[in-house]
Amino acid sequence: MVFRDYELPVALSPGRQYSAHAYVAEVAIKQGQLVKAGTDDDEVTPSDTDGEPVTGFAAYSAAAGDTILVLEGGGRARATSGTGDVTSGDLIASGGGSGENGEVQTASAGDYVVGRAFRDDSGDGGDAPIQIEHIGVAEESA
Repeated sequence: MVFRDYELPVALSPGRQYSAHAYVAEVAIKQGQLVKAGTDDDEVTPSDTDGEPVTGFAAYSAAAGDTILVLEGGGRARATSGTGDVTSGDLIASGGGSGENGEVQTASAGDYVVGRAFRDDSGDGGDAPIQIEHIGVAEESA
């Protein structure tokens, strides 16, 4: 797994309708992981199922029980690519089932789409720059 802390923030640029909210990390979360709702309403945990509905991207790393900021809409984020190639323009979904928890992959039909790649990824486990747009469920493969 290549999740790492950056000197630059994961949020590459805020959008006009940028939204981020604070949650509690149910388990340890790494910066840039895609997260989903946890056991309690105010908790999040790394996404672990391909294509599942998600909350957003972790803005920084946090230990279990710590407060964490989640980027939910608008702006751009640096995610970590799972298995397969992510190409600029691809719709993006969770790749946490076939890859490591919190990774992203190109969306398939029926996946919950969290955004769109605005550049090609840098290979499996590499950076995948994402425009965050909770689009909903993909009608067809990207």
